[in-house]
Order: sequence, then structure tokens, then C-alpha cells
Amino acid sequence: MKLQINSKIIDRVLCAALVTLYSTFAKADTVILETASMGSPCNCGGIAILSSQFLGSRFHIEEAMTITRVGGHLTSGQNGTGGEIFAAIVQLAGPDAFPTGLPFAPGEVLATTLIIVPVGLSADVLVPLPVTLQPGDYLLVFGSGLFGATGEGSLTTVNPALSEPVFPVYNANNSPPSWVDYPITAFGQTNRTLRLVVEGVQADGDGDGVPDVSDSCPGTLKGAVVDANGCSIDQLVPCDGPVSGGIWSSHGTYVSAVSETAEQFLTDGRITEDQKNAIIQAAAQSSCGRK
Repeated sequence: MKLQINSKIIDRVLCAALVTLYSTFAKADTVILETASMGSPCNCGGIAILSSQFLGSRFHIEEAMTITRVGGHLTSGQNGTGGEIFAAIVQLAGPDAFPTGLPFAPGEVLATTLIIVPVGLSADVLVPLPVTLQPGDYLLVFGSGLFGATGEGSLTTVNPALSEPVFPVYNANNSPPSWVDYPITAFGQTNRTLRLVVEGVQADGDGDGVPDVSDSCPGTLKGAVVDANGCSIDQLVPCDGPVSGGIWSSHGTYVSAVSETAEQFLTDGRITEDQKNAIIQAAAQSSCGRK
């Protein structure tokens, strides 16, 4: 399989505008994948992203993560063409696996988005792609001809490598079409390579500010104040009975438990004195624990 590589593209008129348009965003909480640090923006070619050639990089996560942004150091396609390409997150069966389809099988593409390719000066382009992933192996891949993408682009090879990445490449012109791994040296470099990036945060399914991996009380109601373990007062002191099991021995026992928990929330700075008093009053007026 012969990789399609674009020649130098010169268009200095748009340089200043593109630097502003594709300026680097603030970094996300966690960089999950970064094959290379950002090289200098340039009027240069790279490895083509086409409807017949997809470029990707694998990544592994040990805990549930919510992806926030994906991207890379992109430039124009062949003959200075641009438009929109797709970025996709694909589930893999293992750390060295390829997508099972040609190019993809049903169900293995978990999320997609479109990226506008910079024309002229290359740029580090990162776009939102919100999806929550469970521990496992995945592929970030760029391409065209699917998911509404009709443009062309290139990934530049001017970026200082952070490791020795291997890039899965899909080529529809092979006979038959196939996925093949290309090492960094396949692009004519030993210390510079393609830049692909995945950013994310620890998954927080109930949105209470405590990551799922540390959340002792999943499913907290939206907007509820929680402790450091992700538990609200209602979850720590349920109306139906103590979390240890059984039922409340009396209404007073329930109110006392709510009062003690609310006092701890106040001490921890999670609620105000007025909020504490309102919580205790609501508990006193409830039917919880009444015979």
C-alpha cells in the first residue's frame, strides 16, 4: 500500500486569519492521547486524509472517561483543498486490534464529529466530541466520505514525537481494502511524526462533580449537594430506612440522623446555616419513620 502524501502548499494570504481562527484551546483536565507535541505551523503538506485513506492512532484507558475534545495538527488536502473531514472514536477488541469492518462494522463507531480543515497555514485544531468511554482500547481516526464529511485534509509530519507511535491506516484502494499499521519511520522521519490528540475528564454519570470511579452514590439527583464521596443527604439518610438496612425505629430517629448529617455538611462548608435549618425542618415535617 502506498501512502498518499501531499506536496508543499503555499498560501500566505490566509496565515494571520487562520492563526486566530484555529488558536489553541485551554487544555482539558487530562490528555489521554498525544502522539507528538505541536510543531511549528507551516505551509506544508502531510499524510493525506481522504475518502479512500483514513489515519488514526490507538489509545487505552484504565477507568471510565468522558472525552471532551479530539484533534491534531492539520493542513490542507491535495492541491490545497479543504472542507470538512470526520473524526471518529472506534471501539477496539484489544491494544493492537483494528476495526473489524472495512472500514467499520456496525456498532463499533461510538462517536463522530466534523472538523473544518485549515487551508494554507497548518494549525492545531481541537473540536468537541463528548462521549463517555468505559475502560478498554479505542481508536481515534480521521477520514472523509462518511458521517457527512466530504472534504480533504492532511496530518503534518513536522511534530516532535513523544513516543514511538504506530498509526493504523485504512486504504480503500488496496485489493482488498485493508487496515495496516504504519510506524513513525514510514513517514520518512525518526523523531517527528503525526500529531493526534484526545482529551477528556473522568466520567461523572450523575453530574455531581465526583468522578464515577470515586462516587459511592451514583444516580444523585441533579443539583443535589453531595459530600466528598458523591452522596447527598437524601442518599445518606433515606426516608425508607438506614442505608445499613431495615426501617427507622421512629420518626425522631430519622430526624436525628438527618440533623447529624446536615451538621456535617455545614461543617464541611457544603451548605449554609439557613440551608441546614431548612433541611432539618423538612425532615421534621415529613412522614419518614412514622408508624
